[in-house]
Amino acid sequence: MITPLQKLLHPEKHSQKIDIKKVVAASKLHKQGVERYKKNILDGKTIKPIVVLKHPHEELYAVLDGHHRFYALLELGNTAIDAVVLSSRTKFLFNKTKDGWLQPTPAMTKYIHVPVLVFARYINNFIRNPKKHLKVSGEVFVKVKSGISSLKKKKN
Repeated sequence: MITPLQKLLHPEKHSQKIDIKKVVAASKLHKQGVERYKKNILDGKTIKPIVVLKHPHEELYAVLDGHHRFYALLELGNTAIDAVVLSSRTKFLFNKTKDGWLQPTPAMTKYIHVPVLVFARYINNFIRNPKKHLKVSGEVFVKVKSGISSLKKKKN
């Protein structure tokens, strides 16, 4: 059985097509974000599936993550959307999601979410190629790397 966490960690593997008319979403978002996604879609770039919460008794879905992507696809006239579907056991949770209670505020996105993504991208790039991001010569880097290796050997 696939857990909700597995779906969230690998949305591209666990998404399905759903009718965009059956999706509801809060509208508190930045218009610039919608326009950026519309441009990316029109340029042929792949976007991640949205994450939705399914109503417990009806075929209706509330956007949990991906409001800007949802509105971009809606404005472009798409009839179906790729979505990771999570089940809701209560109408209460579904309604709170639909009303945007679980949606981050624009300030949270600007001051927390975006900086965390930028930092994560920097760390990933650093891990892939530390020499490029360090302001030291390759020779110094090799000495530092060999010093770390020798420390590890001493511990063992």
